[in-house]
Amino acid sequence: SIPETNIWFEINPRPTTINHHRQEESVTPKVSRLMEELCEEKRKLEQSTKQCQQQRLEAEAANQRASNAEAELAESRQLINDLQNQVSRLELNQQQLQVQLNNSRDLVRDLLTEQGNQRWPSQVQRQVTGSQQTVQISNFVSIRQLSRSPTTKAHRFLGGPCPVCLEQFENCPSIVSTQCGHLMCEDCMYGYVRNSDRDVRERCPVCRSQLAQNYYHKVLYN
Repeated sequence: SIPETNIWFEINPRPTTINHHRQEESVTPKVSRLMEELCEEKRKLEQSTKQCQQQRLEAEAANQRASNAEAELAESRQLINDLQNQVSRLELNQQQLQVQLNNSRDLVRDLLTEQGNQRWPSQVQRQVTGSQQTVQISNFVSIRQLSRSPTTKAHRFLGGPCPVCLEQFENCPSIVSTQCGHLMCEDCMYGYVRNSDRDVRERCPVCRSQLAQNYYHKVLYN
């Protein structure tokens, strides 16, 4: 106690654990621990900054790729439009050429018909040398419109044979003549046209001469 006062002090011989720890711990370790914590936080901050920078670079690269893709898409669309315009022009040219071709075919057909009316009967007549039968020439028909021959015989011709099937014409229901004057049964001509490619069917199966517009006619003998 303090003399001549009422103040008393009580001394605790065994301090508490907390107070004891604070008393024994020096200042230097505290500072070291705080410095370590600050360094760790700084390292984390730097790492986070690097990640942000990397993400920013990746975003910029993605934006650049998107811009390039948009430019390429625009070029592709322009190219498609140009190609479509070219196709339209080619289709128009093709239609015009087809019209010209059809007109040319009609002209050739008319010329062949006019020439054939004078030439074919004499050529067919030479196929039946010595025959006194009358030859009748039917109207010119396109080979593309050729149909199978009728089941009943439409002639009384006794010549032959057919150069394709080697059958005598007297056994054939119908006989046709090519533009070059060769005779064959209509069934053989039908099969020849339907079962051959274009280069083959546009030529006479006997002499291989060009059949021009592929016109034929039926031959009737009375």
